[in-house]
Amino acid sequence: MAFDYPENNTGLDFEEVVLGLSMGDLGLTFALGQDGAPDYTEISYAFGAVGVSYGEYDDYGDNFAISYGFTCGSYDCGLAYTDFSDDGYGADEDAFVFSVSASL
Repeated sequence: MAFDYPENNTGLDFEEVVLGLSMGDLGLTFALGQDGAPDYTEISYAFGAVGVSYGEYDDYGDNFAISYGFTCGSYDCGLAYTDFSDDGYGADEDAFVFSVSASL
């Protein structure tokens, strides 16, 4: 998987090889960073429409998310809270996210 950012942020581009496993409502994801990018490990669990996850970027920080999925008429909607805390770089990013999607 490649992450390419707009031209003003090309120093942030990276690639990783991702392996994800799941059993029932439990998920485990491992991303092997390429060319110096950090590795990432995440564990997740779903309680019906509510999902929680925790992940760690080696030597960079960790993140936590809790989400709730529901229908909005004929669309799928979601509400989530995410928190990223770094390991000493001064970045602490929290967000509330609302999403709308449709399946074809």
